[in-house]
Amino acid sequence: MNIIEYDESAIPQESRIRVNEKLEKARETAMRILAAAPRSKRDLQERLEAKGHEREVCEELIARIEAVGLIDEHETARAIARTRFAERGRSRRAIADELSRKGFEQDAIESALEQIDSHDEYRVAKELARKRIARDRNGDRQARMRRAVGHIARKGYSPSLAMRCVSEALNEESE
Repeated sequence: MNIIEYDESAIPQESRIRVNEKLEKARETAMRILAAAPRSKRDLQERLEAKGHEREVCEELIARIEAVGLIDEHETARAIARTRFAERGRSRRAIADELSRKGFEQDAIESALEQIDSHDEYRVAKELARKRIARDRNGDRQARMRRAVGHIARKGYSPSLAMRCVSEALNEESE
């Protein structure tokens, strides 16, 4: 293999690759952040700025990252909504709150929540009620009901839906 040696001063200035050091450092940081977990644009921006990168550099970088498809807010929000609902039993309201806190745009949040309907929420809340009632055999009916309703409400479900599902689960248990 022949190694070609050249004189850097012989390369015209306009032919040399110009690297923006600040942008390159921000890109490296962004890639580490995105490798850990998908992020919203706002969340990525905040994390980059917290690491000391300038706002303008971050904005330019995020625009480039979005242009090449490394950030897709709608798909990321949809994936988060699916997992929170399926794995943790969270309600649409709780998922919307979480996505909002994470900096997702409103249209991405709405798109993510479209995949969960009220029938799905009822089904999951009912299953949460059954599991909680089956696990909690101590105390009188009222105490068990109160604990189960609290458990379901903490997942973001309305008190009326939680009460209905717990009542149904307790009635099923009595039969």
